Amino acid sequence: METTTRPMVKPSTNGKSTPTLKKAAQSEAKPTASKAEAEAPKSKPVEKTSEKQPTQSAQMTMPTEPKAEAKVLPLVSASDRLAKLEQFQKLGNRYQLLKDKETELQNFKISQSGVLAQIKLECEGAEVKISNTQVIEKVLNLCMSELSGFLATAEKEIREFNI
Repeated sequence: METTTRPMVKPSTNGKSTPTLKKAAQSEAKPTASKAEAEAPKSKPVEKTSEKQPTQSAQMTMPTEPKAEAKVLPLVSASDRLAKLEQFQKLGNRYQLLKDKETELQNFKISQSGVLAQIKLECEGAEVKISNTQVIEKVLNLCMSELSGFLATAEKEIREFNI
């Protein structure tokens, strides 16, 4: 129920009338006389305005949008939630490891002098060393590109994961 403020005259003890504010409910029915109006002398007319003056709270009221229906989530047991928590922690660890490797790779790219840079590949006792700066740059760019793809996938999995 909204309220509006209407001025009215209230008799005082010194014989002078002073305007006061009264809150009345907005309705289509004819308003009834208040106690102050009933006690007012009949010789003095009561001031009423035909304009509706909104209250401060009515001015600050924002229109509300219809509420969206809340999704009902199925009840999941505590053990299932804990198992999913462990999976989420593993996803987080994988993401952090990839982020650390990205930082290391960026630091390596920044620190290479071009002359002393060398990449060493080892596999089951076999070893390959690369010292050509152009080849090293291409390998580093390829590594950064692949690492960025892995990071994007890991981040997406974390954002979409439901415990």
